[in-house]
Amino acid sequence: MGVWLGLLGMSAVAACVDARRQEIPNRLSLVAAGVGGVLLMLHVLPWTRLLWAAATWGLYEIVLWRQPEAVGWGDVKWATVIMGYLGGSGLLVLFLADALRLGWSTVRWWRHGRQGRWRDAGAPWAPGAFVGVMVWGLWRWP
Repeated sequence: MGVWLGLLGMSAVAACVDARRQEIPNRLSLVAAGVGGVLLMLHVLPWTRLLWAAATWGLYEIVLWRQPEAVGWGDVKWATVIMGYLGGSGLLVLFLADALRLGWSTVRWWRHGRQGRWRDAGAPWAPGAFVGVMVWGLWRWP
């Protein structure tokens, strides 16, 4: 439960910064990765979480090669951190983050009079990741 609370707190910071500046600071990603590394070394998290994190990074790399502005690099780093902490069950968090970003960008596009292309509207990703981490924790520990 402590791991989840720590991830929830760091995700809250990422969400606030991302909502204001549309970026997730590298410092926050490095701190989260460092804490995750310590938890791996102390055997609090299983080593298989590294495989999930690496696979997430690789898949987002492919997405960014095919559609360069689909997500930002901060989003990729934070998605990798989330999968490093939560493993396969973190897919729920990534799904919610992407779904909420899509909804937010659709509302923004609609409110601006549907000017320009819909897919170019954009929205921050980390607030959705924060909601996803919260839902994951509440679902996991009732």
